[in-house]
Amino acid sequence: MLRWAVAARTFAEMAEQFTNMVYEQSTSLKPAAEKLNLAVQQSPWISKGASPIPLLNNPKLMAEMFSESAVKGNRNTAAIEVAPNTLVAAHVLEHKPSEMKPLESVKADIERRLTRQEAMKLAKEDGEAKLKELQAGKDAGLKWPAALAVNRQKPGGLFPPVLDKVFRVDPKKLPAYVGVETPVGYSVVKVSKVIELEKVDDEKRAALAPRLRDAVAAEEMESTLASLRGRVNGAASVDSGRSAV
Repeated sequence: MLRWAVAARTFAEMAEQFTNMVYEQSTSLKPAAEKLNLAVQQSPWISKGASPIPLLNNPKLMAEMFSESAVKGNRNTAAIEVAPNTLVAAHVLEHKPSEMKPLESVKADIERRLTRQEAMKLAKEDGEAKLKELQAGKDAGLKWPAALAVNRQKPGGLFPPVLDKVFRVDPKKLPAYVGVETPVGYSVVKVSKVIELEKVDDEKRAALAPRLRDAVAAEEMESTLASLRGRVNGAASVDSGRSAV
């Protein structure tokens, strides 16, 4: 735990220096990068509201990058925590105002989007109708696959909203049917059995506690050290490149 505390303190000190320098010397990221031995990276064009670079795809940072201070004032953004132990500051090199795209260039994309929206609407209507029939004790004509045992750690490919509905089913009223709209359509699930987990007695729990604490401490320390070695040192000072709205 001592090494973890030292690493955490080192990161906090570096983070404070980084935050102060990108603010006080706001016309460039280079002073902070040179002082803290960080790498300044240049991005490709970025549209407002979406970034192909995960580190920059943060709502708070995006708002800073497209602010008047960054675009017209040519000032660094504030140092934003985009992930645990990861700070990013950006400096806009070039900016283009928004423009209307020709219809022909976006026509195919619009057609695909509308087709998908209509397909999703029909899938939901059909799924809800079949779910209503099943809940009324009728045969909805669905072919069920082999039963699959799932839990929170092993969802078996089920989307989180579906899994959440499954675990809300009353185990005294089986079989039960639930339906949920998902990113790919509408899922109807049949819950036929609830498997009770093996209970852990006090003796086993006491024996496992030290191992669990050690595992958590080791994971936290490695996470912090990794941040110091890589995330902060390599990507904390990121140039937003040429922003485009």
